[in-house]
Parts: sequence; C-alpha cells; structure tokens
Amino acid sequence: MRDKFKEFDELPAELKRETAEYLPNRDLVNFASISKHHWTLFKPRVDECKLIHQLLLHVVRGEHDKVHSMLKKDMSLIFKRGFVMDCSGREFENVSPEYALWGSG
Repeated sequence: MRDKFKEFDELPAELKRETAEYLPNRDLVNFASISKHHWTLFKPRVDECKLIHQLLLHVVRGEHDKVHSMLKKDMSLIFKRGFVMDCSGREFENVSPEYALWGSG
C-alpha cells in the first residue's frame, strides 16, 4: 500500500492539503491515520471534519440548543459538508447542516 502513495508523498505539503480537500471526510480521517506525518499534515482538516460531524449529529437528533451554541462559536460551519446517519439509520453523505436543519424543521 505504501507504494501507492509514493508519488503523493513527494508532493509539497500545500498540494497534499489541496488534494485532501476533495476526499470525503471519512476517507480523509482514514488517510490521515496512516502515519504521524499524514496526521500532522491533515490534523486541522480532520478536526474540522469531526466538528462538522458533531454538528450534524446534533441536527439529526433535534438538539437545537447545541446546534445554536456551535453555530454561535463558528457560523461558517453551517456551510460545511459531512456524513451523518440519522436516528432511523438513513445515511447522508456530503450534506450540510443548513440542508439538514431545513429537513428537520
């Protein structure tokens, strides 16, 4: 598997981060877990993915006070996208909290 990433590892850090922007959140977290180097490089993006996922969980659970609190801290989260599974087991890939809130209203 290491050979598959040989060319990727030779790219400058800026290009690696730019490339990672096109990975689905779950794939990014898995990819960042491959090595300490990748984890350090992608940690800010992974942290953002976790935050978005937490926000989406609050949305699908109807925890509107927690949603409000998170958005009060960082309103830009409303436009980010991520994966979430609702209480009935439906999976939503690349969904924004804005769209999920609209659907839960």
